[in-house]
Amino acid sequence: MSTFRILLVVVFLGLCLTSCTITNQVRIIQLEVLKPGIFELPKNLRTVAIFNRDIYHTDTCIFRYQSSAEITTDTTIKVRDLANSCVDRLAKEFEKQKFFQKVINFRDSLTYPSNAVHDIHQPDEFFEKSGADACIFLNYVNLNANLLYLFPFRGNLWWSIVFRDDSTSYLYNQNETITLSEFGYFSGKVNFNPKTAFRNVAGELGKSMAAKLIPEWQPVERIYYRSKNLQMLAAEKFALEYHWLEAAEIWNPLTKNKNQELAGKACFNMALACEMLDKHSLAIEWLSKSKTMKITSNETHVKDCNRYTKDLQERLKEIDNLKKLYRIPGKSENTEP
Repeated sequence: MSTFRILLVVVFLGLCLTSCTITNQVRIIQLEVLKPGIFELPKNLRTVAIFNRDIYHTDTCIFRYQSSAEITTDTTIKVRDLANSCVDRLAKEFEKQKFFQKVINFRDSLTYPSNAVHDIHQPDEFFEKSGADACIFLNYVNLNANLLYLFPFRGNLWWSIVFRDDSTSYLYNQNETITLSEFGYFSGKVNFNPKTAFRNVAGELGKSMAAKLIPEWQPVERIYYRSKNLQMLAAEKFALEYHWLEAAEIWNPLTKNKNQELAGKACFNMALACEMLDKHSLAIEWLSKSKTMKITSNETHVKDCNRYTKDLQERLKEIDNLKKLYRIPGKSENTEP
């Protein structure tokens, strides 16, 4: 019986060590990639005009919000002011990114020719008044007004976008949640004021909308293989310093190593280097090669390769959109780094 228990302990320790070995093979690295917006913007887009257009006349309604178990009526809070905070932040983000040559924020200054809810008006009228290549309208703002710490704001905003020389009006329904703790409330660092809180939330929604309309650098996570091999360690050091060409110069010869474990890891890492060097098609080829090699925890390895391949295929579509927008000439992806 004691011998059996000892055997069980040995098996258990072996499984734990194997699990640790597999886990320690892979590391996550944080990177940033340029993502396109939700619309394919025209190439000749230079000037954009922004309008706060309250088609439902929400300021005729009394603003109420929930605090604790009570419903509070606050006549000092106006939806139009919140909408202005939203378009102000949208314009500020556009100017910060310098994507457009000129940003004109009309806020709620225009006198509209119609009161009909369904009427989006004649686009030529706005282009004539603004001189813009694109007009962005904030048509409606609705904030689920709950000031409890544990409950996030639910923002529902309706936008419409019209481009010059395009008869189509593009509509976007922005649904997002934001928690008050993001602004430092309830931490003792910021004095809480409902009116300011709602303006901050509206501004954050405007910032978020800017990121949806124009290309933005966004964080992504990628994995790579580690190894105690001295060359792999040297390449990892270059990769962590974002010196991808130098890392690739070390990984590339290792892909031909007789040790399939080492070669498979190097192939996978070469895919990462190729992505960072804008050679996405070549990266997919390296992943295909890596899948054919026997690596510890091969089932997990194949899944990682397939997932990364799918990410790269999506990334290629995004890059095509970005090239159209920026008029970037296509790069050859057939040459190894």
